Amino acid sequence: FEEITGGGIHHYQSGGTPGGDMRIFGNVFRMPRRYSWTLPESGSYAVEIYMYGEGRAHVYNNLFLGERRRTGIRLASPDNLVYNNTFYDNRYAVDARGGRNRLFNNVFFGGDGRCPASC
Repeated sequence: FEEITGGGIHHYQSGGTPGGDMRIFGNVFRMPRRYSWTLPESGSYAVEIYMYGEGRAHVYNNLFLGERRRTGIRLASPDNLVYNNTFYDNRYAVDARGGRNRLFNNVFFGGDGRCPASC
């Protein structure tokens, strides 16, 4: 995913609840583009992967190159596994808002060390 203005992958609830057990893997997110407006939560940049709905997703083996502008993953659903990802220079690597998510064996480089409001 290169030069994406909005989110790269959206797993949203629309009408009914989207099923759980989704797998997101093997992606590279780089060269984020700026919105022409400012969002209250994330400024002028969006999030690479939005996880809403039923949860139970596996997000693994992805590379997030945020250029200190983008958030890698927003977890707003429960019971997700986030593992074996590399986050390089993201604004926030993971913004966890849903309960009971597990993160393990991820690599984090760069960024400014700030935590989103959900921390």
